[in-house]
Amino acid sequence: MNKLLHFLPFFLVLAFIVCDKNGSTGPDLKCSDPEDGALIRVNYPGEGDTFKVGDEIDIRYSIDVEQTPGAVAFISKNNGRTWDKIVEGEMIPNEKTEGYECIVYSWTIPSDFVTESNSKIKVKVSKYGDPTEKSVSDAFTINP
Repeated sequence: MNKLLHFLPFFLVLAFIVCDKNGSTGPDLKCSDPEDGALIRVNYPGEGDTFKVGDEIDIRYSIDVEQTPGAVAFISKNNGRTWDKIVEGEMIPNEKTEGYECIVYSWTIPSDFVTESNSKIKVKVSKYGDPTEKSVSDAFTINP
């Protein structure tokens, strides 16, 4: 029992660092609430970010959990001209809280990911059942 109590403070501090009440998942992994009353905001990835095939991208977005039953995430290889669905469903916390929540969805770039222009990749997250409620990231790069 004494050994457990010895390690308990370490785990409590770690939990605080990993996720705080402001929607942060770490010191450099912040989410910002949408502006202008929007329901969703893609926070990451974005302009200046570079990845390669096989990398795992933590797609981060803020969502109004009171007004949004779920979300659908898409990827565009051509600066938003066309979109491919990467995940759909209840991408929100199991226990809904008030206001906005920061959601992280990990997506691994498939080995067959081929782009028209590797520097014009975008992520779009839309409200499940209402594609007009959406947020689109700035363009980022995926290299072979």
